[in-house]
Amino acid sequence: MSIALVAMYAIVPLILNELGIYSIPWAEENFFYSLSLIFILFTLPLYDFKTYFFRFDFKENYFPKTVLLFFACTICFYLWGWHDDRESIGASLSALFRAFWLLFCFCFVNASERKKLFLLFLTAILVFIDQSRTYFMIAFFVLSLSSKNKKVYFSIGLAAILLVAAVRVESNISGIQILTYGIVGEGYNGAKSIGQVLQLDLSSFSASEHLLLTFLQPIYLPFQMIGNGLFSLGFPSQADSLGALTRNQLGETLSPMGGWYILSDFIIYKHIGIVYMFVYIHWLWWLCNRIFNTRYFPIGAFLFFLAIKATPFVFFKMMLYIFIIASLLTFLGAYKDKKRLLL
Repeated sequence: MSIALVAMYAIVPLILNELGIYSIPWAEENFFYSLSLIFILFTLPLYDFKTYFFRFDFKENYFPKTVLLFFACTICFYLWGWHDDRESIGASLSALFRAFWLLFCFCFVNASERKKLFLLFLTAILVFIDQSRTYFMIAFFVLSLSSKNKKVYFSIGLAAILLVAAVRVESNISGIQILTYGIVGEGYNGAKSIGQVLQLDLSSFSASEHLLLTFLQPIYLPFQMIGNGLFSLGFPSQADSLGALTRNQLGETLSPMGGWYILSDFIIYKHIGIVYMFVYIHWLWWLCNRIFNTRYFPIGAFLFFLAIKATPFVFFKMMLYIFIIASLLTFLGAYKDKKRLLL
């Protein structure tokens, strides 16, 4: 899944540039470094742990929980949709409910086909309300690939994701244009941050600080959120440095269509960035699998997909939300096995 995404980010800008549809001077460099990332993804090992942190499996009476959470998510996403608001307290609340819904979907891996189909339908509705694709894409993939009807459910989820991508163009498109924009638009806009960072004058940029914050983000993040959110201490953000340079030098918003391409954090280091990226990707892969995999499904492997499309700050904030909620639900006995956290 991650390899397919990176391949799309590599190939689409190159084709658009070669065909003369758009002038994309960074297409070839993006293609080369994206191939390096694909190679790194191919080297990721399969993990089989003897112990697991969580058992994502709710007790009976799932229907009231599902309806209640669905309406709470609907209200939050309607008021503070992903594409309209990303910085307010309401946006943080919506992010929390995205994590909650994603975690809730994990609890249906062993559920009946009828329950999975019901949850897929509700997830599709939330996609159209919120217009955030990545988190719900993970939910679709987990539910689909844990089902007996993999192809059918997978097709439904993919169609919903492509349709949302097309709707966000805010123009009159239909038929094959929906599929075209869903792939071409995502491939070009998703990788656009590469072109932006390659245009920057990095003489005033602290590359060592950026690299340090990238790798230490899971440790640094809680201090940053509490220090800046509650006490206005002004801790530097891993994502803000490149964003500020882009605004000051190019007069643009970094990755204007939202999302991110993790290659943008490493391409600024040129060839040595491939080495940094190799270490970072392998570290994240191990971390996701170690914390979120279960005995019956490799959930961590699907959460890793988010690391390709999100800044380290956004990625680890979502992981922190999921970890806190899952730990709290385990402690409160919401899961079937509530005796201990490490199973």
